[in-house]
Amino acid sequence: MSDLLTQSARSKPVVIAEAPKDRALLIDHLTVHPFLFAIYPLLFLYANNFEEVQLRQVLISMVFVILLTGLLLTWLKLLVKNSVKAGFLVSALLLLFFCYGGVRVYLFVGIFQIGKHQYWLPVWLLLFILYSTVVYKSRSTGKTLTRFLNLFSVLMVLITVGKLSLSLYGYQKINAAAYELKDLDSAVVNKVAGDVKSYPDIYYIILDGYASSATLGSLYNYSDNELIRFLKERGFYVASDSAANYSYTFLSLASSLNMSHLHRLSEMKGLTSKFKKAPFHITEYNAVVRILKSRGYRYIHFGSRYKLTNRNRLADVNVNCDPQDFDIWLGLLMKNTMLSIIEPYFPYEWFADIKTESKKCLCPFTEISTALSATGPKFVFMHILLPHPPFFFKRNGALLSERMLLDIDSSWDKERYLEQLVFLNGKVKELIDRILSSTSRPPVIILQSDHGPASEMNWDDPNDLALKERMTIINAYLLPEGGEKALYNTITPVNSFRVVFNHYFGAEFELMEDRSYFSTWNQPYRFIDVTDKVHGDLKAVDQEAGAFNLSHK
Repeated sequence: MSDLLTQSARSKPVVIAEAPKDRALLIDHLTVHPFLFAIYPLLFLYANNFEEVQLRQVLISMVFVILLTGLLLTWLKLLVKNSVKAGFLVSALLLLFFCYGGVRVYLFVGIFQIGKHQYWLPVWLLLFILYSTVVYKSRSTGKTLTRFLNLFSVLMVLITVGKLSLSLYGYQKINAAAYELKDLDSAVVNKVAGDVKSYPDIYYIILDGYASSATLGSLYNYSDNELIRFLKERGFYVASDSAANYSYTFLSLASSLNMSHLHRLSEMKGLTSKFKKAPFHITEYNAVVRILKSRGYRYIHFGSRYKLTNRNRLADVNVNCDPQDFDIWLGLLMKNTMLSIIEPYFPYEWFADIKTESKKCLCPFTEISTALSATGPKFVFMHILLPHPPFFFKRNGALLSERMLLDIDSSWDKERYLEQLVFLNGKVKELIDRILSSTSRPPVIILQSDHGPASEMNWDDPNDLALKERMTIINAYLLPEGGEKALYNTITPVNSFRVVFNHYFGAEFELMEDRSYFSTWNQPYRFIDVTDKVHGDLKAVDQEAGAFNLSHK
């Protein structure tokens, strides 16, 4: 009996000591990381694009990827007879799959073109084969690596979820502010009177990124702009010292179409962030359109590839210049994952098919008959994404090569910019003549750019030359029946429709100050008044002088 008790006593501590060890092994060998590596890239893409992507699509993708990961994990476990090694293989496969597109594009654009599929895919597959061989032949338990991958994947997911939560919190403030902004000018609609039969047709044409004459002469060696000469011959008033009110399209249009500066955006709580919901919202439901529709105008909107002006829910007619109603979420997955291999077989905008995309840019010119044939007073809005990059056209209308189109370094390339601008001049001249010849009564035409180019721009620390290039614009008006008398050389877009409504509709709008405000993409509502830096002789500006730090207000 004593021997039995002694043996039991000796064995008991052994059982107690081994139990935690077994549990520790279970934790270390728990295959969690493949599922987290499966959802992390989806969370990351959503966190950086949530303003454009529907959450439902992301959740569906996550469910699909988790199920696929589980099936793949089960199959590999049966194949290699080891769940830990199967987890390593699945995690590696997922990382290679989701990283493929981003790495390939970086190498394709930046380094030796080795990122082309025919070069890069074999390398990618070879890496996986070598890794799989090492994992399969390894005799290690994988405890340490499993623990590390589990903890690392959890940390990455938590960081992304935290970032997304903060972004969504700020976004809700912006969203609420957008609806508040929409109603700020409700009283303005009632300031316009007159008989609908006496109203002229109104065309508002935006040439995206079109430089001022001073900029073209000094920086692009293009002193005699044929478009300016043409406009003057057709009776346009060209404000030769005009400047944009804001440095980005979404701010510029929000200002000009609401006839107001955007100081309220800066004053609102939470608007120090980069969210762009508020200006997008007030651009779509803008004061100009609501005034004109209240007076019986038909609104014809020519859509662009740019989300802000792709369509407008207030329009009576939306001319669809972007016929590919593509799925943004699927597009992100296609660009950033191994799905980019099927790029040649996917006729979507994301892959920058130069023929398709160039046709979209020319849509307002080819489809102008839709507006010309409309009866009654009409307001026609066109946002033409030229001469802004990407550069599709040579000056004779011939298309550039796909390689040039994908060359990121060519953004705001002066030579290509000028080639596209000269081509655009010819198309605009044809457009204006078609509009003028289609009616017995001269219409109102406002032709202006939202901002200038940015070939000299250092966004973190712009100098005077860069500010002048970016902020000075083309700004031309055809205001028949005496409307040009209210114009002046330094008029800015914020006052364009105030002048129009005062002269043709009997309104009594006071003109706003013609001020120019610079801001950056990541701090769009932190407006810096650069009016004094923008005006003056561009040739006299020292390219190295006048820099200012954006930390100064």
